Amino acid sequence: MINTIWIVVLAGLMFLRANLPEAVSENPTWDEMIYFLNQDHTNWNEYVDGDYTCRHFACDVCKAALQQELRCAFVHVNFRYFAHAAVAFETTDQGLIYFEPQADRRVKIEVGHEYWSWTVGLIVESTHLYWNDDLTFEIACIKQE
Repeated sequence: MINTIWIVVLAGLMFLRANLPEAVSENPTWDEMIYFLNQDHTNWNEYVDGDYTCRHFACDVCKAALQQELRCAFVHVNFRYFAHAAVAFETTDQGLIYFEPQADRRVKIEVGHEYWSWTVGLIVESTHLYWNDDLTFEIACIKQE
């Protein structure tokens, strides 16, 4: 089955049509998630301000997970003055787990709390998850290309 996505921006004259194959993925176990993260080397990529940023890391990890048929989410994290991107896995044995894709470090993302213990004052204001087996994921990743 093919899903079709249309993006139409009238004022900006941007029209996009993409035929996307229907994604087939499953929520991993904790061990499957860790194995995947150990095999995936997206975190080895170089951060290049403006060209390859947190959004690229998160999209690339989620796309690699989809190739392994693992369900993964691009996590849009909003702070007071800027936004960040992370990834999440809904594990079958330990629930929702967040990771920082640039470092393959587990993070706890909670609205109203600090992002990492060493990020004093960096409080999460809101989050949104875009799962890699849903068309909204493609839209989130298209935005950053």
